[in-house]
Amino acid sequence: MTTAPNKRLGWSGITALAILILTLLAVAAPRLIAPGDPLAIHPADALQPPSPAHLFGTDESGRDLFTRVVHGAAASLGIGLAATAIGVGIGAILGFIAGLGPRLLDSALGRVFEVLFALPTLVMALLFIAVIGGGPAASTLAIGIATIPGYARMLRARVRGIAHSDYVEWARLDGASPCACSPGTSLPTRCGRSCRQRHSGWAKRSCGCRRSVSWGSAHCRHRRSGARC
Repeated sequence: MTTAPNKRLGWSGITALAILILTLLAVAAPRLIAPGDPLAIHPADALQPPSPAHLFGTDESGRDLFTRVVHGAAASLGIGLAATAIGVGIGAILGFIAGLGPRLLDSALGRVFEVLFALPTLVMALLFIAVIGGGPAASTLAIGIATIPGYARMLRARVRGIAHSDYVEWARLDGASPCACSPGTSLPTRCGRSCRQRHSGWAKRSCGCRRSVSWGSAHCRHRRSGARC
């Protein structure tokens, strides 16, 4: 006799669901959670530890860190999602070209990926921002371009393996050309798994403009201030 699976969330599931709901609420309506002004400066309250009045403390300018975190959710998650879309889109194209293309093209793209992998991702993003300037758009492009080699190399390796699998060979034996069978067999198999394997924690590396609020800007300013709880 088989028992029905337990569908209760448990404390961990309830906690994760509550965090997800609060995050979505912070993105959609941040003033419902933190009605204050994230850019308001209060020099007298600079570098305050966490307290009932300031849940996360204050930075060197006296700005409430909790308010800045809540109001920065939309910008930070937007940058992360857009950068991930850029990296996945271009990386998937290059990965499929390298995995299904001729050996010479695969070798050339492989050398390019290795050179880009030798440079730290954060350094590449900062160099890109230094060349084209700051701002959310530049940060999104810099982070997205810096992640392209990772997606491309991962998809290239998997496409190479899938391209020589049995069901692809059977599709070719049935008369399907490589261009016809590859998108219909390899792409659906890999895209979902690849998107789940890569994170979106790029928002903390973004460098927005001075009048914008994001998780990265609030975190960096708090670290530079050297505040102690």
